[in-house]
Amino acid sequence: MVTIPWTAKNEHMGGECWLHIRFTLRRAELWAPRGHEVAWADLPVPASGRKGSSFIPLDSMVALLVDETAGLLRIQGSDFTAEFHKRRGEITALEYRGLPFLAAGPKVNLWRAPTDNDARQAKEWRKAGYDALLHRVDDISVGHHGSKAVRVTVESTLGAAGLGACFKASLIYTFYGSGDIVISARVKPLQDELPPRRGWGCR
Repeated sequence: MVTIPWTAKNEHMGGECWLHIRFTLRRAELWAPRGHEVAWADLPVPASGRKGSSFIPLDSMVALLVDETAGLLRIQGSDFTAEFHKRRGEITALEYRGLPFLAAGPKVNLWRAPTDNDARQAKEWRKAGYDALLHRVDDISVGHHGSKAVRVTVESTLGAAGLGACFKASLIYTFYGSGDIVISARVKPLQDELPPRRGWGCR
């Protein structure tokens, strides 16, 4: 057991605190000089005096202005504006205090660059079309939680051209008067023999 002296006070720091430890050679070796780093580790540092994030009651948030047409949903708060393209089923513009913050809206993504360990499995992923999934929007619904929150639910079908549908996906966007946007996603396979894919995300 090694005891590391710790004197820094982190109770009033914001966010997370981590201790970075480096393991180096005490003396020179034939293969490396003295001080050469052979390993490292990052350890979380607890702070008992730090308070967690405060909860903002919905009633205390600013009311949202919502403008909806056949193809576009525009949501505006006190310092942000979001535009949602209903036919494409994605956020196409997001501004905070007049500055754009979005290059492209999130979409469900099941593909990643394969590693050496994935070489055999990646062939099955490509065969199933995971690297070329197309998104077809099936339905979009808009729900209002009073005037302080708006929920947009996008139901879509995923599949590669010529291979048929392989997944059903639901993306749920909740816009709050506080400026927070919470996105949750669900994916359901439509075929029994799809190759296993450990982990997925949005891009």
